[in-house]
Amino acid sequence: MSKFTRTQKILMCLIGFFLALGLLFQGMRQASISDIGYSALSYLKYGLIDYPLTSIKNFASDFSNLWKVQEENDYLKEQLAMTENYQTLYENALREKKELQELLDMNDTLEDYTKISAKVISRDVSYWNDQLTLNVGSNDGIEKDMIVVNSQGVVGKIYKVQDTTSIVKLLTCEDKSNKVAVRINFTTEEDTSAEEKSKDSSGKAKDTKQVDSVEGILESYDSDEQAYVVSLLDEQEIKEGMQVVTSGKGGVYPSGLFVGTVKKTESLENQLGQVIYVEPVSNFQYFDYVTVIGVK
Repeated sequence: MSKFTRTQKILMCLIGFFLALGLLFQGMRQASISDIGYSALSYLKYGLIDYPLTSIKNFASDFSNLWKVQEENDYLKEQLAMTENYQTLYENALREKKELQELLDMNDTLEDYTKISAKVISRDVSYWNDQLTLNVGSNDGIEKDMIVVNSQGVVGKIYKVQDTTSIVKLLTCEDKSNKVAVRINFTTEEDTSAEEKSKDSSGKAKDTKQVDSVEGILESYDSDEQAYVVSLLDEQEIKEGMQVVTSGKGGVYPSGLFVGTVKKTESLENQLGQVIYVEPVSNFQYFDYVTVIGVK
């Protein structure tokens, strides 16, 4: 094989050089020098100006949204707290409504007596079981020793009277001068022959039971037993759960007002009679409305 001469080699190098140069110019035709310079300036402007400004703007927007979310969160917490208050107010309103309805129903059964509706305006925590103040007084017809009842029964007696207010001495007061005449109702069986017990004049079965009662005095309140102390002068058998009502003796208040139920009994040592412990009405600790009752 013959070798290329020096001239041929030079010629082949020139051809390759011009071929490479042609390819270079072809590529530069696709992107001019001005386009390359514009792209460089655009990247420089974006990196030094646009991007920092956009980042600052986004940060400010995010911070503003975060602040708004915090305010909304605080508002929702406040509304949640108010919802709990509204629930408490609603439950209290329902309790007062029930109390007033029960008191109204009871007042309807006392048509023959003076009834004065009142609201409790003061009940000192230090004397919670001793006394309370009502928003009625002598101008409303209140008199000393009138009986005071809430929606379930007797709670006390009028102790002091002023023109527009009055003080009630509660039955739970340990003052032994706050006495009330009471009676305990119970059922007994008539003493009749077997034939009379079994049939009446029409031949039907005859009920031989009758309601009887024994009278006593509500003397005081025993804080240890959390019950009234009632003294009886009769040895009548008294059982737990029997109802205790006012007897009306003395003419200041009517008879038949519910006082409480028998909790337990104790016989007196070395003397006749017995002591009865009577549990007060169930809502004695918490009530807002009462009725003051007197004889017409």
